[in-house]
Parts: sequence; C-alpha cells; structure tokens
Amino acid sequence: TCLMPPPSRFRGKLNPAFSAAHGISNESVPTPAPTAAGQRRRPQGQGQSRTSSSSSNTGIGGSRTKRTTPSSSAPPPPTTKSREQKVQAALRTARLTGRLLLCDCNLTSLPDQMFDLRSGIEIDLSLDSSSNPSRGSSLGEEELTSVDVSDNDLSEALMDERVERFRSLSVFRARRSKLTKVPWRSLGLLDCLTVLDLSGNCLSGSAMVECLPTFLRELNLSGNELTSLTTSLESDVDDGKGDGGTLTMPHLLSLDISNNQLECLPSALGAPNLQTLNFSNNQIAILPANLLATCSRSLLTLEGKNNRLGSPPPDLRVCTSLRIVDLGRNAFTDAPAVNSSLVCLSLEGNRLSNLDNLFGGDQVDDESFRSSLTELRISTNKLTTFDEDVARCLTSAIMIDASMNDLSDLPHCVGYLPVLRRIMMDGNPCLRRIRPQLLNDTGALKAFLRKRGGPPDGGGYLDAPRVEEGDVCLVGGTGRGVGSGGGGVASTGTGGGGGAAKASQPRTNKWRNIVNDALVGTFKLDLRNQRLNSLPEGLCNELSKADTSAAGSSGRQRGYDDDGGDASAIDTVGKRIRRLDLSNNAFTCIDGRWFKALPDLVSLNAGKNRIDTLPESMACIPLAEIIMNRNLLTSETISGSVLCRSMVMAKTTTTTLLFRSLTTLDLSGNRLEWFPSEICNLPNLVSLVLSGNGIKTLAADESLSTSSEGGQRCGWIAQQEFCSLPSLELLDLSSNKIADLGTLPDCLAEAGGGKGSLRALLLNYNELRTLPPRLGDVRSLTTIDLRGNPQRGTRPAVLEKGCEDILAYLRGRKAPLAAGTAVAAATNSVTTTGARSMASSVAEGGVRMGDSNEVVALGRTVGDDVAVGAAATPISSSSNISDNNDDSNENEEKMLADRVAELTQTVDDFRMKLHNVHLSEAMKYKMKKDMAKFRSELIREERRLRSLRG
Repeated sequence: TCLMPPPSRFRGKLNPAFSAAHGISNESVPTPAPTAAGQRRRPQGQGQSRTSSSSSNTGIGGSRTKRTTPSSSAPPPPTTKSREQKVQAALRTARLTGRLLLCDCNLTSLPDQMFDLRSGIEIDLSLDSSSNPSRGSSLGEEELTSVDVSDNDLSEALMDERVERFRSLSVFRARRSKLTKVPWRSLGLLDCLTVLDLSGNCLSGSAMVECLPTFLRELNLSGNELTSLTTSLESDVDDGKGDGGTLTMPHLLSLDISNNQLECLPSALGAPNLQTLNFSNNQIAILPANLLATCSRSLLTLEGKNNRLGSPPPDLRVCTSLRIVDLGRNAFTDAPAVNSSLVCLSLEGNRLSNLDNLFGGDQVDDESFRSSLTELRISTNKLTTFDEDVARCLTSAIMIDASMNDLSDLPHCVGYLPVLRRIMMDGNPCLRRIRPQLLNDTGALKAFLRKRGGPPDGGGYLDAPRVEEGDVCLVGGTGRGVGSGGGGVASTGTGGGGGAAKASQPRTNKWRNIVNDALVGTFKLDLRNQRLNSLPEGLCNELSKADTSAAGSSGRQRGYDDDGGDASAIDTVGKRIRRLDLSNNAFTCIDGRWFKALPDLVSLNAGKNRIDTLPESMACIPLAEIIMNRNLLTSETISGSVLCRSMVMAKTTTTTLLFRSLTTLDLSGNRLEWFPSEICNLPNLVSLVLSGNGIKTLAADESLSTSSEGGQRCGWIAQQEFCSLPSLELLDLSSNKIADLGTLPDCLAEAGGGKGSLRALLLNYNELRTLPPRLGDVRSLTTIDLRGNPQRGTRPAVLEKGCEDILAYLRGRKAPLAAGTAVAAATNSVTTTGARSMASSVAEGGVRMGDSNEVVALGRTVGDDVAVGAAATPISSSSNISDNNDDSNENEEKMLADRVAELTQTVDDFRMKLHNVHLSEAMKYKMKKDMAKFRSELIREERRLRSLRG
C-alpha cells in the first residue's frame, strides 16, 4: 500500500527523499475537499477555490503568504546593470578617485571616454559640491593612477597609442582580456608605471620588454604565447646562438613569465633588486649564470618547474639570499648546488641518481655544517641512496618527500633529526630493510633508525636512546658502553672513573654546546644573561681549536696585511663566528682576548653592562655594528678611545678596519655630556644613536676640548672641515639636554638637501628653546621628531603632523629678504610692473601674523614702503626714470628666475617622491594635487619671465 500524508486544509508538498523511497509524487497526492468547518473558518472576501499553482493562508500576525508548486514557472532573474551603465559608473568613480576599474564589464572595445575623462561631464551649477560631486573635482586622464580592464573580451579591440595620455599611471592590469597586441613603446613613455599585469592573454612573438619604463617594479606576462622577451632575443633564437641578450630593469622586484613558449632567458637581466623570478612551464634549457649573478644578493624565490633544464646543473650558491627554489619536472641528472640558507627546495620529477652535489661538497668532512632546509621534495627521481653527509645536515627539516624512487635504505642519522615531522617513503620497491608498517609512522621510523647507531658528531641532534645497566649499545659496529665521558662511551657500572669523568665535564660540555650552536645559521655566539665578567677559560679553549672542517679550510680568508696581521694564520673555530652578544652581563671592560679569539667579528652587542672603557684591539676587527647601550661610557672615554683616534689616523695614509667597516654605532643610555667631534669623520656610518645621555650642546666649544695631542674637539664639526658623516641615515639625539644645535642644521642642509642620505632625525625631549628653520631645507628626511622641547614658537599640533608638513612649516619660518633689498626695490619705481611684482615677492617672503591676510615685512607693510619710496624719489628727468625702470626690470627678472628655479626643484621633488612604492593611494592623490598646483604656478612664472625678457 502507498503511504499517504494525513489530510490537511492545504495541499502539502512531499519530501523528495520520502517520495523517492515510497514511489509517490506530489501529483499523486489528492487535494482534500474543504469541510464545512473549513469553509466557515475562511475569512471574508477570500475565494472558495484553490488552484495548484498558488494558495493563500493567514500566517502569524495575520500576514498573507503565497505558496507555489514545482509545476509553476520560476520567476525571471533579477535585472543587472547594462554594459553602458557599468562603464559610466566606472568613469564617474575614476574622475573622483583617479582609479578606473573596468574589469568584468563585458567590453568588446575600449571606450573612448576613458582616454578623455573630461568630455561629456554634466554639471549642475545650481547645486553645491556636496550635492554635485562632479562640480570642481573632476580628474582628467593624465591624473589616473590605476587602470584595470581585466576579464573582458578585447580580442578585436585596438589598444593604441592613446595610453600615452595616462601620464600619472602607476598600475595597469589587463588580465584575461584576450589581447593580441600591446603598444609596448607607448607603455614605455609612462614614467610613473610600476605595475604591469598582462597575464592570461593571447600575446605572441616578442614582448619588447626593453621598451618598458625603467621604474617598473612588477611585471607579469604569464599565460601567453610569447617566444621571447625582446626583439634581440627573437633574433638570437632564430640564429641558433642561444644567447639571451641583456635587459636593464634596475628597479624590478618581481618577474613572472610562466606558461609561455620561451626557449631562453636573458643572459644578463640587469635587475639587481629582483626578488621573485618565475619561468615555469616553458621550454627553457639553460639557466644563464650571468642572470643569477646580476641578482645574486636580492633573489628570494626561483620557480622554474616543467622546463628542459638539464646538465650541467646551475650553481645556485651565488644567490646568497635565495630561500625558495622549485625546479621540479626538468631533466636534471645531478642536483644543483644550493646554499645552506635555503628554506624550501623542490626537485621532484627529475632524473636524479644521487644528492652528493646538493650543497656543493661543503658538507663533506665538516661536522658543523648545517642546512636551513625545512622542506625537501625529491620524489619521482631515480635515487638509489640517500647520502649520509646530506642527511645529517638537515637539522631544520620538517618534511622530506623521497617517494617514488629506488631507495634501498635510509641512513640512521635521519632518526636524530630534531624537528622532522613527516618523511614520505612510499613507492620505493627496493626498500626491504625497513618494515612497511614503519613507513606510515614517522615517529616510529625515527626510533627504529636511532637503534642502528648513535647521533652524528656536533650539536643540534636528538639524544641517543637510554641504555639500562648491563646493556651494550652497538655504535658503528663496535661494542662500547654509552656514557658521558669521551665520545659517547659509558658503561653505567659503579667501578672505574666514570663518576669522576661525569663531574669534570659538565662545564666544558656547556661551552662546547654553545660554540656548536653558534656555528649554525647566522654564526652568532649568544652569551646573554650568563653573569659573565670576563672570558671563560673553557670557552676560550673551544674557540681556539683548529678548524678542520671543509668550510674552515676552503672558506674566505680575511687578510690583515695593512694592520700588521698574519694572513697565513691557522684557521680556528672562532674565525667562523660573525656575531657576539654579551648583553645583560657584568662586564666592566671587554678583554682583548675576545677579539683575538674572534678575529672576523662583524657585530658586537655589549649592552646592559658596566663597561667604562673600550679596548685597543678593537681597531683591527672589521666590526660593522657596535651596540654599547646602557653602560658607563663618558664623553672623555669615547673621545680618547679607538673610535676617535682612528679618525686622526684617517688623515694620514693609514686607516684601520674599524674605521672602514663601522656602519652602526649605539651609545644610548650612557654618561656622555658633550658630543665628540671626531665621530663626524666616519665615512660609512649609517646609524648613530646617542639617546638617553646628558649631552647639552652640539656647538663647538674649545673650552671643553680634551688634550690637544690627539686633536679631539667637541660639537658637530662643519662640513668643510670634516666629512660630517656622508652616509648617515639615522641620527637619534632624543632624551638629552641639548639646548643648542650648533652647525648641525647647516651641515645637514648643505649635505645635498633632497639628495642627502639622512632619512630620520630624532631631537625629541631635549631643551631646545627655538626650532631652527634651516632644518626645513633637509629635504631627504622622511622622519623627524621635535616633540617634548620647551620651545613656544611652534604649536604642538604642528609637531604632531607628518615629516613633510613639519619641514614645509620650518621653511615658511625663514627670515624675509634683507631690508635694503626690499626698500630699494620699492623706491626704484612705483608705477612699473617690476615694483609691484617685487613688492608682492617681498610680501610672500615676509612673516604672516596669525591667520590674517595682512603681510608685514621689516616692520611696515609693503604698501607703506612703496608709498614712502614714491614720496622720497624725485623725478628729475626722463633719463632718471628710464634708469630706474631698467634697474627695476633687472631686479624683477632676477627674482622671477629664482622663483622659477625654486618651483622647478619643488616639482622634481614631488616626482621623485611619487616613485615610492610604499605610498598609499590617498597620499599619492594628495601629492599629485599639490604637484599640479606648483606646476601651474611654475607655468605662470615662466610666462612672466619670458614676457619680461622679450
């Protein structure tokens, strides 16, 4: 029998699963006839019949609802904006924001209005700006900063030379638009262009990348049918030379040319700042060594999977900053050599038979060599053995994929890798020495491998398995007891001298472990919070041991011929240490033995100690960073130390390593009371931090000078006497007692203005009573802090603004023109245009009082000066009037020429700042508006100057 739903007033709809299970449908469910009670319950005015398409009922609260059955037709889809409406909406947004977004607008051709935004604008002059956004705020096509025409069908559209009108364009995207032709030469005229994305189109042939602007930072040409990047590349391929030519893109950060038909890469890319290079899914057979050399210091990611790369493999060790490499699905038979700093490496899908050359042989016979690899993918190759020297270096590995190979066994050192979480070994038919059950449990597999032998020599591995009393652990095939003395020998019995060996070794093992940890990664010897006051003897012995590793014997040798050192000295373990951290200890001085044990030290951090002197042996160490914050150093100590006496040596033919290499000096939180002038002579100093001291003035004061034997002086030295830190980028003088900046503002302003190197100046929380307006001329600054001073000439709200606003304010506070020049200009001629122009210029150079429009210059208004000059000037003859007019015209011409030069410099500064990729779109928009104002003023002044000269 068929299960029927219970009768109800309204026709019900069966559950689909219920209908399918019992073989019934909604049409087979009869509609019960309404009873009399049901009819009486119907509200007044409602129809008596119910149709199958709809029914009405009274819901909660008396609301009416309508129910439809599946047989009824579906309602039409909601209407969408037409193509023209989308385009017009995008154009209106572009006129207000400078960003034109025409993506996914079903375009078949580019609208003409995008190349002439000011055409077709309707403005209602009866409305204000809030009710009529187009009134007075419309941007033109030359002010657009971003254009996006992605996801359209522009296969038959013509992108012509009209793109040249986008003079301010910085981002242009046309992804997946079926473009077949691009005006490369017109795009090359867009000097502000930084991002160009033409991925997923139908571009073929040559890309003519050499025509693109040099300020380009991101270029994406993936997903096309390109055969070469330049016309020279195409001709070289046709000639069969295989030479990739040369491209020069000095500011390029990312290049994506994947999924094309490229057969070669440029032999020299000329992109020293390139960070990401992706040439996957092409037909490239050679990775040029010159290309890797040009971006060796900046390249971070290299992706080149699914190409034809083969023997000989590239040597990737030249790329010192490389972190991610993906060269899977190529034709390598030998692994490419990589650096120890690499993090992710994928070589799956090649023809590798071994991994001996993975680190270029640096790991052979070097117990301290460690790799930073966290992910290693070597699946689908022809590996028969997993090299033990390579496996023991993977102390940072988290995942190893060695599936689908011909491996027969794994080295036991894999079991001691400390952070290994997963190792995939499936698909190795020759792997018979490991039970299949262990292949799916990495923890059990590591425990099984540890039972085969002890840990490798050196630190950074898991501990050996504990052996109970009476058991013997086989290490290397020989029966030895495991213990704490010697090389892992330990019978846990009570006889012999095992207890004495355990008691005598803990301290030595501590320093040995610290040194071993320092030989991995950044080569930093970390001795923080050790309560040390001198160099421990055990640590000195560990650092003085001969370095017999491959890295020590073949590493870079640093000679000291200029300083009397011995370049042929035997390498020690200490020569591999580059950084030393002695912070938060109890040192009163730094013993010279530290620098004898660590001759190649680059960074020294001795902060939070009680150091009051600096050692003499520091002069022969190539230190680039010295951090001595929160110690007991005084100005006399610094002036008489090797830091300042090396400056005196700099005037002769002899210089020290410290003088040539020091870039960072931190003396904050000490007891300095005056500024040692000799510090100003460091040529490569980039960061100078002197905050938290008691410095009272930067002015030169001979009374505070120390002994004249070394010639030390106090205060900031002028540029013509010393070099005044030509490479300085950060100057931190905050939290001192400085009341006089001396010649510091003049030196910084004369160091090049906008072309100088100083980027940050911190003078907050000092005793400055006035703020020098000369600081406004240091146009290279991006950060300035003048808060917390007892000055009253500048409101605190001004000092809370950005750096550019503060510098502009300080430039506006400069003194007006000299009194003689102003009076002479006003008295030469009153009625001429030159006098009126000069009077207005004097007014512009004067000081504005409050927010009023009255301009006061030299105690009187310009109008009064002109009137007095007119009354005091006798008109004796026409020749005198002519002479006065000529003088006035000459003065006006000179002032106009100066004004034009100043405006030109201002516009150039704006153009340089607009190339900063870290600027937000709102800030770029504001800067472009300001630049347009200055440019219009420049055009007016140039016209006046031409008319005056004509």
